[in-house]
Amino acid sequence: MGLPSPPLITTLNGTAAEAARGVNFAGEEGARGMIFLMGSVGQQLRLATETLQLLRLEAATPQDADVAAAGAVFVLSFGTDASAPKHGRLLADRVARTVVELYEAGVRRRAVMGVAPLGCAPRVMWEGLHLVDGRSCVEEANELVQVYNARLAAQLEPTPQRHVG
Repeated sequence: MGLPSPPLITTLNGTAAEAARGVNFAGEEGARGMIFLMGSVGQQLRLATETLQLLRLEAATPQDADVAAAGAVFVLSFGTDASAPKHGRLLADRVARTVVELYEAGVRRRAVMGVAPLGCAPRVMWEGLHLVDGRSCVEEANELVQVYNARLAAQLEPTPQRHVG
């Protein structure tokens, strides 16, 4: 998208002004730049909720805090465990609950990313040498990711009984 990576939550000095410019809740700085470690969904949600509370505490008025929360864009990108059958189901359900919890906290702009076909990643292909010729995608991993993405999309689809925003 051509946008700079937001700073890590651990590098901010705890002010709402810095947090309002963007925050990365999932990575850490490494020797070769940004490393995305994808902490637990619950941990990232807790950090996001604390940041929203900080914005509310330092806002001039409650309306300013609501505008800041509603104007923030939260990009949710999880899924390193999406290729494991049990983990994929649980992860999709947890991400969908996170979207609802962020909505309840005042967040109105969210982007939820699916997972690319991990079975075509070089490391997965290399580790899957015993399954395929080492030059082909590991289709089993891709199928599991497709199941995860479909479950996530279904969980995020608004219904009359459930509004996820």
